[in-house]
Formats: sequence, structure tokens, C-alpha cells
Amino acid sequence: MTTTTSEITLECLVYDAETSAGAYRLVDEDSRFLRVVEGSTPVPQGGVVRRTRGTVLYDSGPVEPGATLFVALFPVPAEATEEFDAWFIEEHSQLLLDHEDWLRARLVELPGGRFSRLVIHDLANADVLLSPHRAAAGQTERTRVALAGDWPAGAVRYTANQA
Repeated sequence: MTTTTSEITLECLVYDAETSAGAYRLVDEDSRFLRVVEGSTPVPQGGVVRRTRGTVLYDSGPVEPGATLFVALFPVPAEATEEFDAWFIEEHSQLLLDHEDWLRARLVELPGGRFSRLVIHDLANADVLLSPHRAAAGQTERTRVALAGDWPAGAVRYTANQA
């Protein structure tokens, strides 16, 4: 488990065509795909819809890729990032990772822009997103404190299954 800031850069790409290995098809969208890669990568053919780069703040550790990726972009205000990061690293990710189908959790700091945090989860399957385990992990007192305010409503989430 990595809890210190890493200089590794991750790219989260949402694009219109399956162009390489490691692509995940967005749920409820037949023609768009998501891929998470380390380092810089050429723009895939088919046009990138969203390309996000950032610095890894937390990584629960490498695993074999899961069947599903769950990605969330959060517009965490500057005054709330310390609490959000601590909550995610110390409590939320740990509760999620207690479930055998929750394989990996990563927290990425995004430089300037609409979103300041990217969360990437590798899952054995999409069913774990509907589990009571996940629901309980999002209903703690610390969750209420870390997600206080109106800004969480601006989060954007993607679920994607291996293509």
C-alpha cells in the first residue's frame, strides 16, 4: 500500500473507439471507452473526449486488472482537500478494500481545472458497486464531514467493463 505522494502520472482517457489493449467499454454507452495508463501516451484514434492527468497521492497496490473500472472526478475545493484526502486514504478506501471484489483504489491529485481529485477503483465485477458493503462505506460520520457542502454534487462518475 502506497500512502505517500508519487511522481507517477496517470492518464484517464475517455474516447470514441476501442483502439488498444486495456480498454474498458463505458456502461450504458456502446461507442465510448475508458483506459487508465501510467505515463504519457499518444492520443488514440477516434478522438479523446476527456484526457485527465494527475499525480498519484494514494495507491492500495498493483493488482491484475479487474473486469470493471469505477472512476470518479471530484471538484474538491482547496479548503477541503486535506480532509477529503485523509478520509479517502485512512477510511473510505480501507472499508471498500475489505470486500474481496474491491481490488484496488487510487487517489490522484489533478492540477487546476474543474476537478481537483480523480479516484480510480479496479473491481472484480460491477455488482460490488450495488453491494451493502459499498453503501455502508459511504455512510460513516467521517464521510459526512469529508463530503460536507454542495461541491460533491458536481462529481462525475464512470463505470466501465473490460471491452
